[in-house]
Amino acid sequence: MSHTALILMAIVNAVLCCGVGVICMCRIKAMGPQTRLVFRGVYVAMLVGSLASALQSITPPLYTWPSWADISINAALLAWLWSGRHAWLKAPEYTTKPMPLDPEQLRHVAGGTKSP
Repeated sequence: MSHTALILMAIVNAVLCCGVGVICMCRIKAMGPQTRLVFRGVYVAMLVGSLASALQSITPPLYTWPSWADISINAALLAWLWSGRHAWLKAPEYTTKPMPLDPEQLRHVAGGTKSP
């Protein structure tokens, strides 16, 4: 493969990785303190992985050119993240921790007073 083709593949991979990184940062920003730690960790891991993939051709320990597999997996990841953009305008319910009951609700559950 020519040097020009390798550079073009590295640029395409870096652009895809930047897209993944931006979406991950936006989703991390949409999460609040009530968001489960596992969901934050997944997006941080995707962000770090996309950064490593984007910089693989210029990072000293690696110095490897991206392959078609790198480009295709980053494109698939970007498409998957982009497909869920409407659900992430506000963080989905399943990402939040269950909130404890307030004392009034606890009294109703424990049978302290009659339910309204």
